[in-house]
Amino acid sequence: MPSQPLPDLLPRFTQLADWLAWQETLHPKVIDLGLERVRIVAARLDAELGGGLLTPKAQTILIAGTNGKGSCVASLAAVLAHRGKKVGCYTSPHLQRYNERICINGLQASDADLCRAFAAIDRARGEISLSYFEFGTLAAYWLMAQAALDVWVIEVGLGGRLDATNILDADIAIITSIALDHEAFLGDTRELIAVEKFGIVRAHSYFICADEDPPRSLREGVTQLGCPAVWAGRDFAWSQDDGAVAIRLPNQPAVRLPRLQLPAPSVAAALMAFAQLGLLGDLATLLPVLSAARLAGRWQRFTWQGLEILLDVAHNPASTQALADYLVREGGVFVLLMGMMADKNIAASLEPLNKAQQLFAIGLPTPRAADAATLASAARQVGLVASEYAELAEALPSALQYCASLNARLVICGSFYTLADAYPALADIGACEVSHG
Repeated sequence: MPSQPLPDLLPRFTQLADWLAWQETLHPKVIDLGLERVRIVAARLDAELGGGLLTPKAQTILIAGTNGKGSCVASLAAVLAHRGKKVGCYTSPHLQRYNERICINGLQASDADLCRAFAAIDRARGEISLSYFEFGTLAAYWLMAQAALDVWVIEVGLGGRLDATNILDADIAIITSIALDHEAFLGDTRELIAVEKFGIVRAHSYFICADEDPPRSLREGVTQLGCPAVWAGRDFAWSQDDGAVAIRLPNQPAVRLPRLQLPAPSVAAALMAFAQLGLLGDLATLLPVLSAARLAGRWQRFTWQGLEILLDVAHNPASTQALADYLVREGGVFVLLMGMMADKNIAASLEPLNKAQQLFAIGLPTPRAADAATLASAARQVGLVASEYAELAEALPSALQYCASLNARLVICGSFYTLADAYPALADIGACEVSHG
């Protein structure tokens, strides 16, 4: 397959699936943090467009964090759209279709748009090798630069400082949370991880920290940089009581939402960014919008023959603790169906969920996954009863039958691959998605 630039009228592929399959094999490393290569290609694309990619005319918001990034994006997209703003969002990974990663004014990028973007990137890169994620990031920026948007909302992929999304100098930088995850790339302490995530902040950025216990390295970074900053617990706050959420912003009366479908810290951080954009107005008018905001894979509910099925991408100790807290607020008995990556701290991730009646451990269709036996063994170490299944489709009937016998909620969680397998399996049995309302 040729590696040289292709003529303008001869794209390498015409189908999205072919582009994505090729991108998975192009670069020698799946994860290759660093900005040098992607910056060169971005500069070439920017020049071809006459500007707007590296220095967008829109306001830019970059969101980093161990957990809660996607929920923050979803919250911001909802309130910005409510105020009539044109918004582009970039998130990763996807759950069902690659197109989910890039949304412009609420619509997912089409296959044709993505193919056009990939062809432009392929021409611009020349001999430079790009990773799968770098291709996607450049595609998002290329499409957004041509869409006459008011705001770009960008989710960082991994870390921050060396993540491909960080080629932008964000107007607003948000860190939702800092916890142990991806230690091989980011460091094995919260202090080290905070340094990596703080790399998205610039001296001119307005910085929002939604972690109520920020590491010292993060506070020192803000002080040294001298950027304006607001901190959870000091400048804005949230509290939860019987499912209701109260949020307090600076110079605003506290607002109470009967229920949120997204984590409160992410929603509060989104509102702080919204206020910085000068769009807050009457906060009370946003409450129905925030209550209705949802994100696929985060506390996502389905029902089947009277049983509730909850999907959540909790896959590290901090996110499983958040899921466990949510289940406590909801009440009732629950059963787990779970698949995880082998490089995660599996036992620590299972510990918060050890009140489950049983764990149905599954294997996943990727070499990175832990096999069912490994996951089940870790579950037993934290006091869970566990059974093993090769794949989700095999485990689902048994898990549902067991839930029916207990009148229990089935919680399907873990890797994004787990949920990717869950959606078609649930569709096959006729399960229906429901909202909190």
